[in-house]
Amino acid sequence: MKKFHIAYCIASLLAASDEAIAEAVSGGTVEEMRGSLKAMLDDGIEFLTIADCDNTHKNGSCAGHEAADELG
Repeated sequence: MKKFHIAYCIASLLAASDEAIAEAVSGGTVEEMRGSLKAMLDDGIEFLTIADCDNTHKNGSCAGHEAADELG
């Protein structure tokens, strides 16, 4: 069974209000965060996982992690 990290679509974040970005992303002012998100898009990264992920596709989305089947 694979589990996946949830990710934000960067284009959607950039279209969001400053308040929504401040709530969803940390790491500086809203202007700095918008700049970082735009730079990520320029580099071909389309998704931002909401947790640290060590297994991502080139587009930034989680490629999945093997996990024990919790359903039995």
